[in-house]
Amino acid sequence: MSDVLGSLHHNTDVSQTRKLETNPPLHNVNGGTYHDGHVYLVTNGGTVRGLYRVNATTGEAETILNNYRGRRFNSPNDLIFDSRGNIIFTDPTYGWYKWPGVQAPELPTAVYHFNPHSGAVTAMTNDVVAMPNGLALSRDESVLYVADSASTPTSGGNLSSPRNVWAFDIHGAVLSNPRVIYVADSGWPDGIRITENGYMFIAVAGGVDVIDPTTAQYLGKINTSGDTIFNLEPARGKDTGVWLLTGLNHIYKVTISEKGAVGPVEKETARLDSSVMEAVLSAWKSSKEKEEL
Repeated sequence: MSDVLGSLHHNTDVSQTRKLETNPPLHNVNGGTYHDGHVYLVTNGGTVRGLYRVNATTGEAETILNNYRGRRFNSPNDLIFDSRGNIIFTDPTYGWYKWPGVQAPELPTAVYHFNPHSGAVTAMTNDVVAMPNGLALSRDESVLYVADSASTPTSGGNLSSPRNVWAFDIHGAVLSNPRVIYVADSGWPDGIRITENGYMFIAVAGGVDVIDPTTAQYLGKINTSGDTIFNLEPARGKDTGVWLLTGLNHIYKVTISEKGAVGPVEKETARLDSSVMEAVLSAWKSSKEKEEL
């Protein structure tokens, strides 16, 4: 979970939350993930938006990327790592609509692939997904899933606006074969995660929708009546089967038999102490003070 100037760290063992102050302050922290001992965050507000690496203990923040060929990113929204250490992230234009200091867009909305080792940044798609938001990889990393939240009020959405989850075949930094696998009943799809058995959990209005992404079959819903869920994350370490959901009004702890996926990246980090790994929750995208997109 994040607020305007910092992030929140949640300990699932004792249900405690503390604020993690970043240095320098990061404005409008949105998505994030834990990788190789650090928390990686994206910001969608302020005069400079981008990707940051944060020490979860000290709060020290380091800029990783803040432009594409000299043009400022619009409002980076979410990011994930693949097993080779590459970062895939989304860059819609929400910040321009919502937050002071954000300039008019200099780039089309897009999904990007960033190789931290070479510094290469590649636009993977900038025309299929209208407002790219949450994203996830399939267990074998052959498919990239991207939430399209063009139906949000701040993006000018209405009943006819796209509210899909897209699937793409992925080969390196190249996407192909786009297809829709999910359409939200109301609101919009936000954060998405793949489970141990390959199912997809989708943060939506009223809870979490569950689908089989290979068949697009709707399987059910984790209900949070009267609340909108913006993001979700499986607890790691000993808390297998525990999922944490961030809504507009509450943080939810859900215990079910379906565990989060442990792919090539997570296997490396799962040996670390769970209290450190829970810093990934700093990336969560909502608080009572603001509505995150």
